[in-house]
Amino acid sequence: MINSFKTPYKRKLLCAAVSLSLLPLAGASLAQDTPQVEEVLVTGSYIRRTEGFRASSPVTQIDADAISRAGTPNLADVIHNLSINQGTTVTANAFTGAQNITTSINLRGLGAGATLDLLDGMRNVSSNLNTMLPQIVIQRLDIVTDGAAALYGSAAVAGVINSVPIKSFDGFKFEHMSQGDDQGDYNDVNFATLWGTEFNGIDLVVAANWREHSRLEMYDRP
Repeated sequence: MINSFKTPYKRKLLCAAVSLSLLPLAGASLAQDTPQVEEVLVTGSYIRRTEGFRASSPVTQIDADAISRAGTPNLADVIHNLSINQGTTVTANAFTGAQNITTSINLRGLGAGATLDLLDGMRNVSSNLNTMLPQIVIQRLDIVTDGAAALYGSAAVAGVINSVPIKSFDGFKFEHMSQGDDQGDYNDVNFATLWGTEFNGIDLVVAANWREHSRLEMYDRP
């Protein structure tokens, strides 16, 4: 009776030994089936980002309070005094007194065409800062103070200016600015309004700007 139990016991030991010997082979097979992930580097401007403008280069931020303290409806005047800015371009007609209020920024002295203008991180067709958004709805300006051609291409050799709008606002805001000369024959008036509310989880923001300046011809100043 004692010998009858030895054979099944030996068979169990043999099966266990075979199973243990196959474990390294199974692990090696699983290791070979795991795909190798290669590093993928993607560059471009159509990249979703969290709140804020991120860049490896130094970034100068001008918030809404600084823009309001500048006391001007022209964004070029806000950026004009920055050390990285070598000048602004404003298109005007001295014969008729008309001014198109077309503003282009010249960063690092490389020309206006070497500075890329973005609207909330996206490329914009227009390079005129004054026609992108009403100034009252601009939350801040993010200015990349170094060349960003590696990320945005040759259009950003001098740097990047990103206009970030207000995306959530509750209430009503009104701004008025007027200025003129000592002789009283030239006036520049600007009105701006901002209204916003939240409806069913959707933020609605509406802004408008109206500006009028009197005509001043070259013959009016002998």
